[in-house]
Amino acid sequence: MINFIVALIAFFGLIVGWFIAKYTKEEIKDGKKYFKWLHKLFVLVLIAVLVYFNFNLYILALGTVVGYFIRQSYFYLGMVSFDFVSYFVFLFGLSYSALKKYNRRFLIVSLVLFLIGFLIANIYKSELYYSFVAGALLWRLIDVIPNKFRII
Repeated sequence: MINFIVALIAFFGLIVGWFIAKYTKEEIKDGKKYFKWLHKLFVLVLIAVLVYFNFNLYILALGTVVGYFIRQSYFYLGMVSFDFVSYFVFLFGLSYSALKKYNRRFLIVSLVLFLIGFLIANIYKSELYYSFVAGALLWRLIDVIPNKFRII
């Protein structure tokens, strides 16, 4: 039960960032390049922490391949949001929401995918999720994939 509450608080970073971005549009516009760097830094730190605690090259490669096609980050973040990593997920959500224009539909889809990832990780408990998610998040650092190849 406590893991579920921690995961929801981690997801709450996206909602808080959405409200901040919604009411401070002028400031977000001026600092967009700084938010991009901040977001990339959070992704890099999150990947480093995940790899530090469990590194498996094969699972990392599998996560990279899956992350190429399914680009919705919150599906993967739901898998690792029950630990200390939830703090990084919260910060990731703050910077992520400052960069995008969202509507309620996006928030609902992100929440559903986040909860699916969370349930998968809690049903099949394994430390290998850290390497898988690190591989999938590598694509957040590289935004050069054409939209026609993305599934989500």
